[in-house]
Amino acid sequence: MAASRTISADLGVPPENYIEESFDAAVIDDAPPPMTAEAVLAPFKVEFAKQGRTIDVTSDQTVLSCAKKAGIKIPSSCSNGLCGTCKSKLVSGTINMHHNGGIRQREIDAGFFLPCCSKPLTDLVIER
Repeated sequence: MAASRTISADLGVPPENYIEESFDAAVIDDAPPPMTAEAVLAPFKVEFAKQGRTIDVTSDQTVLSCAKKAGIKIPSSCSNGLCGTCKSKLVSGTINMHHNGGIRQREIDAGFFLPCCSKPLTDLVIER
């Protein structure tokens, strides 16, 4: 990727016109650092209704990374909110989603979200 960036810059492509896309396995959050008394985060229950599985996810972890760690299969590709491969139906709960264009507003309005770039704010039920 660094070579592509260099070539693009040498050709005069403005940095704001250069977009990188990487299709690697989902980023799995590293083990959290030791918790101090003020930094303890209570986990939320995330239920995958069709699979009959429930996992714990804290508000600083993405739904996809925790699902993958727990062995729950969710199709994914870019793992950063760009491709939309992991798009899922949120049946209930509230999330904090920071996507990069992989979902349209009308899909969000219809109850869909991207687990790869979403962190829970409450307990969730996902139709997967």
